[in-house]
Amino acid sequence: MHEIKFRARHIQTGEWYYGSSLYTDFKTPSDYILPLSAFWQQVEKGVLDISTKGEYTGLKDKNGVEGYFDDLVRWGKSIYQVIWDETEGAAWLRRVKGDEVWSKLRIHLIEDGEVIGNIYSNKELIE
Repeated sequence: MHEIKFRARHIQTGEWYYGSSLYTDFKTPSDYILPLSAFWQQVEKGVLDISTKGEYTGLKDKNGVEGYFDDLVRWGKSIYQVIWDETEGAAWLRRVKGDEVWSKLRIHLIEDGEVIGNIYSNKELIE
């Protein structure tokens, strides 16, 4: 079982905030960690943008970076997005750029890739 974590962007500053079931102090100015209750209170107050939230997958890339839904992962010569597929009830890496043979990869392969950003802050990576 993995730690429950979410992330969302601050509406005014664009900074990323992380909510966690374990409370720790912030690491960097753009990496604030709040207890989950405080995180969701900020969402309800309209301070954090729920549309940019992402849930932690419980997996890390080859460099130890945590993978969240909507992250972009370089795997091979392509870029994949971490997605939830409602029809299959499963998480996947879906190719969004590049020409790898595989259009979708099983989520555990994030461990062989590298998280390089997300679809909200790094749109240039998939255009």
